[in-house]
Amino acid sequence: MPFAELLLYAADRAQHVEEVIKPALEAGKWVLCDRFADATVVYQGAARGQAMEIIRTLNEKATSGIRPNLTFLLDCPEEVGLKRATARNSLESTTDQDRFEREGVVFHRKIRKAYLDLASRDRNRFVVIDATMPEERATEQILRHLKPYLERAREIQ
Repeated sequence: MPFAELLLYAADRAQHVEEVIKPALEAGKWVLCDRFADATVVYQGAARGQAMEIIRTLNEKATSGIRPNLTFLLDCPEEVGLKRATARNSLESTTDQDRFEREGVVFHRKIRKAYLDLASRDRNRFVVIDATMPEERATEQILRHLKPYLERAREIQ
């Protein structure tokens, strides 16, 4: 089942890149994604134990080599994240929790560690935001890191 999950995510990402992301980038638009190829490295690789070489190959093919310029990692302890996800699903009238939320805290500890490892290896792209701080402060930090990109975009126009 983990390998099938990996292939399904790769197929979904490839379709999303071809139908949404590439056309937007070619039109000079910015693209904002909730998750991208890093999620596959973390969830299917670090947490599900799939071979990283296969993941790298699938990610490269599925994304056509497109990589984010900037990645915000909203970091919080596993228990906090699970509690928030459960509450969100309840608000959305979801009768069942997502299969990832049903995983134990050990699974989510692997996820968090893997994301933090990625962030530490690629400090030029990742910005780690403490997601336990008030939402307004987290938003301010995100906007502060986006400001240089916004200023450059304004100069180009």
